[in-house]
Amino acid sequence: MNWFDELFRKTEKGNHKKLTHLIFILGLGIIFIYISNHFFSPTVSPITKEEQTKTSTTSDIKDQSQESFEKQLEKRLIESLGKIEGVGKVDAMITLESSKEIVINKDTPFTESTTREEDGEGGNRYISNRDIEEKTIMKNTGNGITEPIVIMENEPIIKGIIIIAEGGNDPYIKNQLIKASEVLLGISSNKVQVFKMK
Repeated sequence: MNWFDELFRKTEKGNHKKLTHLIFILGLGIIFIYISNHFFSPTVSPITKEEQTKTSTTSDIKDQSQESFEKQLEKRLIESLGKIEGVGKVDAMITLESSKEIVINKDTPFTESTTREEDGEGGNRYISNRDIEEKTIMKNTGNGITEPIVIMENEPIIKGIIIIAEGGNDPYIKNQLIKASEVLLGISSNKVQVFKMK
């Protein structure tokens, strides 16, 4: 604080040189800060906002695709079963055991080393060490967006089907509905239940 007091003491005597330099340097600093914040501030591009929207709706899209898969199967099953003679009006509900499985391409480089140790009595011991590093292989889709490479998609596994039909109390019709469901959806008969529509 001595230099500060000395600065103002000299100013009172009429020596303004140091004070003028100090004010000038402070003024330049303030101008540089203003210019850097005003002209060089990072701006949010529309692509970034678009990416944020895409990531926030990804889970919604997955849920919708799961639901739409069930609805599509039910619709196709109802259309097919409704064409069987004697069935009449028909409705169906499908439940899934697991969701759609997506298999992603991964690179799994590994290093393996074996060490041989000898003890003082002439015995040997081998120690093996294996390090595996797994990385997902990504592809560029444009606009700086990357996504994993999909090798294969496994459709969801069907847990069970309920069929409600006007002719559901007739044993022959019931058997036809179960057989048709087995063939159409590739499931066993114990996963299909048929009931009469009221």
